[in-house]
Amino acid sequence: MSQIESKYDQFLADLQKIMPAVDPVFATRLMYLERKIPKSALSSVKPHVSLTITYKKGANREKKQFFLREKYGFMVEMLDEPQKVLCMGYMDIGMVESVSNDPDIELITGKASTVLTSS
Repeated sequence: MSQIESKYDQFLADLQKIMPAVDPVFATRLMYLERKIPKSALSSVKPHVSLTITYKKGANREKKQFFLREKYGFMVEMLDEPQKVLCMGYMDIGMVESVSNDPDIELITGKASTVLTSS
């Protein structure tokens, strides 16, 4: 294993310690996209994120869904899989970290993209 691969593996392990419920590869992609958005005139623009949140068995998905809509303004829908919800909106890593602080969450993974286009 090369030195850079070792550092990357350590970086992912450190992310996992900070946000144990968040997929570290997803978190890395989100942070990368945050830095790609030009900061000048678009400082409030965040990447568009689609999160898949897996809750522990027994968690009340209806309450979780309501909480995510009320606190963050995300679009949230229940998935067919028993303990999963889909959460969509514009967010940064700080918001994902905040969501992940719910002790009923087992895993957060997702996709992120910039929706900016050149005219």
